[in-house]
Amino acid sequence: MLLDIDNVIPYALRRGLLSPADVIEGQVRARSASRRNRNFRITREGGGGLLVKQAESEGARVTLRAEAGLYELVFREEQAAPMREFLPRLVGSIPEDALLALELIEDAAPLHQFTGEFRSRGFLPELGALLGRALGTFHRCLRPLAHEPRISKSLGRSAPWVLWVHRPGPEILAELSAGNRKTLQILQQDADLSRHLDALRRSWAPDTFIHCDIKADNLLVSHAAPRKVHIVDWELIQLGDPAWDLGAVFKDFLVYWITSMPIAKGMSGSDMAARAALPLALFQEASRRLWPAYCQAAELAGDAADAMLQRTVRSAAAWLVQYAYESAQRASSLGNHEVMMLQVGANIFSDPAGATQHLLGILQRSKP
Repeated sequence: MLLDIDNVIPYALRRGLLSPADVIEGQVRARSASRRNRNFRITREGGGGLLVKQAESEGARVTLRAEAGLYELVFREEQAAPMREFLPRLVGSIPEDALLALELIEDAAPLHQFTGEFRSRGFLPELGALLGRALGTFHRCLRPLAHEPRISKSLGRSAPWVLWVHRPGPEILAELSAGNRKTLQILQQDADLSRHLDALRRSWAPDTFIHCDIKADNLLVSHAAPRKVHIVDWELIQLGDPAWDLGAVFKDFLVYWITSMPIAKGMSGSDMAARAALPLALFQEASRRLWPAYCQAAELAGDAADAMLQRTVRSAAAWLVQYAYESAQRASSLGNHEVMMLQVGANIFSDPAGATQHLLGILQRSKP
């Protein structure tokens, strides 16, 4: 059955997702929070609640099953136990109704709601350290399980679509917006950028579970100290290169910086950067805390860490291309900020070591 605002609470009671005491002892309310799925937030007076997600289309059923599988894995396998602190608690999964019920994280909000605190002393560095520890723990704990067929056989492992986007097939070309066409034109005219996307695609190695959709919307940050981070919306989980997840975080830092710049005809790049409402230095502090926290949690060091950092920086460049392309999907032209993202992505690809130090602010290990 399909849920709606009127029947979701009776359904939750009938399925044991809520107890009669929840309804008798406290006021229970439901409101729609639909996005890709039919989502409902059920809150209880005095605290506590549920997020109920139900898929409608067959494609959504597949991705919701993948998300449910991740939660079941983490809360079943002791090897994955360290990951539990970064996830909402699994309350129930009902495959026949394509439904997933999760603990509602209280006193937390998506990262994009905290932009007013980005200038607060310590917020972004603390956030960077939290994200590094969360992602490092996730990639390390689940790596052995990713190689067990009984667990990973149903997951995809293909390289991200953006690494193919400059070589679109006829079915893609038929549905492009004018903004997408302009993006493709830039990519195809820049032989070096296309070559770098090809190289990153060829180096793709499914090594562990990856979230594959890390972004500000999917990172819940607590309002109160000590801060906590929860990673949500695991519907696109697959096997892949962990650098892709980490690169997505660096991409978000760069997007916040770029979109805070004034861009006007006649302004130099240095002028735009100098007048950014959110200076790059803020995000460099976060990156400098994120990287060592990730390495410690992932138990990564030496040459392996150096190689991972290089792939991560190149992945951030590809993510910038993807962000620009997706931003243009319903646009008649490519915006100035999106053009800037493509340029920054190209610059990162052309000099990953320089971008690591001067753009992200991460000092690389000195080699003997």
